[in-house]
Amino acid sequence: ADFLAWLKAQAKLRPVFNSPELMAWNMDKKYLADLGDAGVPVVPTLYLHNEAPEQDEDLFKKAFEQWAAPVVLKPAISAGARDTFLLQSREDLTRPLVGANGQFDGDWSGFRQGRSFLLQPFLAEVRDQGEWSCLFFDQVYSHSLLKRPGADSWLVQDELGGSVHWDDPPVEVVEVAKLASESLEKAFVQETSKEFVAPLYTRVDIIPTGKGPLIGEVELIEPELFFLSRSASGKAPYVPAIELFMAGLERRLGS
Repeated sequence: ADFLAWLKAQAKLRPVFNSPELMAWNMDKKYLADLGDAGVPVVPTLYLHNEAPEQDEDLFKKAFEQWAAPVVLKPAISAGARDTFLLQSREDLTRPLVGANGQFDGDWSGFRQGRSFLLQPFLAEVRDQGEWSCLFFDQVYSHSLLKRPGADSWLVQDELGGSVHWDDPPVEVVEVAKLASESLEKAFVQETSKEFVAPLYTRVDIIPTGKGPLIGEVELIEPELFFLSRSASGKAPYVPAIELFMAGLERRLGS
């Protein structure tokens, strides 16, 4: 809430890219439902809304009935896998849990207080194949990275033991990423009824699955944009991405 207030205050003083309205929409992972409604293939998700905690039990039951355990539990507003857990059953929430970036003390009502959460099936492919990050500047596709979890982990963040590999994704992954980028306007406008301003930068995170590539996140706030290429010889500026970014910035500033 403090960050959003600061962001809106900055917008009154100077240009802000991406737009504060678009970032506010992107802060709550409910935007995945909006993208799904716009025809984008996203990871199946059930939403435990803050306004209706009395529905939690039914949604947990539904999750474990339609998806094989484990099930992923994560806050709707979070970053860096904070307070994200794998649940083998609903009973896991009756005892303390420790995640890679957070811990749960066994008091679900207290942990839940004031927050919405998501339930998603655990996609084993993220452990076996990793997760692709596709980068767009001014909605033009630039490049991709493959992120892999560390040993005995399923989280791909490099600060949590994951690794980043500079590589070219399968064609179908890029196609789904482009569909997500192209569908942002429809999803955003349908949900907010606000004017859409095309983002200066977008990162689309995609998990390859047996049912095709599925989008886990679309990052529009403060994502790692991977301006450095990575090879056996080290890291170096990836000039095409920098040029795309700068061209988009210049268009917005009229220079």
